[in-house]
Amino acid sequence: KFYSREVLMPIIKQHTEFGGSRSWLDLQDEYGISESILRRHAKNPEKSFSPGRRPYFSDLEESVLVEWIRRLNRAEFPPMSFQVLDKANSMVAAKDPGRKPLTQHWFYRFRKRHPELLFREVRRRD
Repeated sequence: KFYSREVLMPIIKQHTEFGGSRSWLDLQDEYGISESILRRHAKNPEKSFSPGRRPYFSDLEESVLVEWIRRLNRAEFPPMSFQVLDKANSMVAAKDPGRKPLTQHWFYRFRKRHPELLFREVRRRD
C-alpha cells in the first residue's frame, strides 16, 4: 500500500520529536501502518517516497480497457484473463511497438485496481 508524505510525516514526527516519546509499535497500533514502513520512511524520507514503476497506460487508456470489459459484462459475457491480456497487448503494440508484452502479473494488478469488474475463470474438468 502507498502512503503519501502528508500522511506519514506527521506520524513520524511523533516519534522523532521530544526524544522519541512515542514508540514505533505504539504508532503502528494507533495508525495501522507497519513499524517497518514507518522506520524506513523515517530513515530515508526522500528515497522512500519514490513514485514506483511507470504505468503502462494513462488513466484515459486504462478507462477504455475498463469500459470494454464493462460492455462484455453487460452482455453477460465476462472476459477471461487471456482475452483481457490480448486486448491490452494490442493497445500496447499500437502505442509503442517496441515495448514488451504485458504479463499475467500485470493482469493480477489490473484486477486488484478494478475489483468491480467480473472475469470468467477457467475451471479444470475432472
